[in-house]
Amino acid sequence: MNYQKTSLWAWEEFVPVSAALDRLIMDTLSRAGRDGLTCELIEAAIQRSHQAVSGNLTHLVERGLVVPTGTYGVTRSGCRAKRWRVFTGDFRQRNLFSKN
Repeated sequence: MNYQKTSLWAWEEFVPVSAALDRLIMDTLSRAGRDGLTCELIEAAIQRSHQAVSGNLTHLVERGLVVPTGTYGVTRSGCRAKRWRVFTGDFRQRNLFSKN
């Protein structure tokens, strides 16, 4: 696949920022324990935008590092929202394709 040089440069500039945000999200979820947090609560805790947190959270879920708790919180607008936590089980037994 051919990428524009500016797109490649933008991606290379973003990688360290994304990694730092991943660490912030993981640290915040680790402190929350098994009860976990909604995306909105993570955003508030680390003072980052929804777009930044939700995108990185999606990648952490896809990598199997973060999983849903099975419980829900409520957003400021009153919507139901999944609560997320750090995966603490046996990595060999995780289901990376779960839609939970």
